[in-house]
Amino acid sequence: MKVYLVGGAVRDAILDVPVKDRDWVVVGATHEQMLEQGYTMADPEFPVYHHPQTGEEYALARKEQKTAAGYRGFELIYTPDVTLAEDLQRRDLTINAMAQDFETGEIIDPFNGQEDLHDGFLRHVSHDFVDDPIRLLRIARFAARFGVWGFRVAHGTHALLKKMVRSSELNAIVPERLWQETERALADSAPDRYFHVLNQSGALAVLFPELAVLFMLPEAHQKAQGLSKLALAAKTIESAESRCAILFGQLTVEAFDKVVVRMPMPKRFQQITQQVIHAQISLGNELSDEQVLNWVKQQDGFKKTDRFTRICQIIKVIKPAVIHNIEFLQRCQEALLPVSVKQLDITGLKGAQIGEKLDQARREVIASVKKEVMT
Repeated sequence: MKVYLVGGAVRDAILDVPVKDRDWVVVGATHEQMLEQGYTMADPEFPVYHHPQTGEEYALARKEQKTAAGYRGFELIYTPDVTLAEDLQRRDLTINAMAQDFETGEIIDPFNGQEDLHDGFLRHVSHDFVDDPIRLLRIARFAARFGVWGFRVAHGTHALLKKMVRSSELNAIVPERLWQETERALADSAPDRYFHVLNQSGALAVLFPELAVLFMLPEAHQKAQGLSKLALAAKTIESAESRCAILFGQLTVEAFDKVVVRMPMPKRFQQITQQVIHAQISLGNELSDEQVLNWVKQQDGFKKTDRFTRICQIIKVIKPAVIHNIEFLQRCQEALLPVSVKQLDITGLKGAQIGEKLDQARREVIASVKKEVMT
């Protein structure tokens, strides 16, 4: 019975980045032996156990045999004679197919993962890579995570991604898993790389056809416009929700509605994106005082000032041509915040009359701001 640290923990230690989770593989053991030593089952369907002291996950070395389409179509073999090399061979990328001997600290690297880490390549371990469609999403997400360091998909691996797209494997990806990987990518250091890999492989047209349209416009400069904006924003905007709104906020109302129907996107992602899409509609024109007031109201600029600022920030990224309008709207919103009913003479007024009196005072403030801007 031999224990090895495997996967991401080994990779991240070599890269000298914080190790978040540690996964272990046990070679030469049986289910009964694991239970005898105090391990508890972590999953009733798979040979994965919790360590009795640390709670970390320990899995019996296993190999897989493809039996059906999709990422669940595998038969697991985890007998004591399965070797460490066989276990590592079933993994997706060479940089994830390394192990470290628990006792000696020796790095076991049968597929040259350290060399690919050094050279910045995301490369498949074996041609079995194509059997699991989730691997396409994972490699795209690793491109997002390590993109700022220049990591790129190896040529041979890119060819396999295109092969997966041509097959029917992508149809087996459930919307929940697609969104899970997408949300993670949006939080990574170079989220644009995730969508770039999907687009280059042809998967974007299958998984996000609404976004793929951004790359099919006739103007050459438009083909990378959507991702260039996301890449630029990622340098200063850390929120995954805001990054989502920057990319999906370039769609029409109808196109984004299709995404929402198909995708289990959390409400916080949906709402900010929908607000951004609707908020852009009238910004190309010169705004009247009434339009300015309505726009600030629609973005809830009197109560949720942080969200108002966030929406303005996102639109500035999406539509640089309307930055002047957005800055004017922000200036008006700031000037309007002190205006309240308490400052007004509402003697004899009731209900809607009070609201109209307040709005009139607000319009006067907007007119004043506009006059200052023009002089």
